[in-house]
Amino acid sequence: MDQRGPHRRVAHAAHQLARGGAPVAARAFLRDLRFGMLADVSAYSSDQDLSVSDVTGNGVEVDVGTNLLNGRIRLSLLWTQGIYLTPDDAEQVAHALLRAAERGRSLGPASA
Repeated sequence: MDQRGPHRRVAHAAHQLARGGAPVAARAFLRDLRFGMLADVSAYSSDQDLSVSDVTGNGVEVDVGTNLLNGRIRLSLLWTQGIYLTPDDAEQVAHALLRAAERGRSLGPASA
């Protein structure tokens, strides 16, 4: 039995799928997640390469996540409804969205 907590198991399964290793175990774990056996765990995997905050210094952050079950992309503005970005930060967000789109496509068709 896997002794890791559910959040670590989701991250580990996503990592295995992304690297192409142990796909049977990773897919089985994500299947269990899909059918509610681990309902308290988020199915979204955030982009770890994205680190963007509001230029005004108010602590607002951007998060781009991919739903590991259906390939949908979530763009979140944390702690507010809007964010002001430098051109370089906007480019980072754009690249994170492109990475998420690629990952989402590899997981299968996203439902509307």
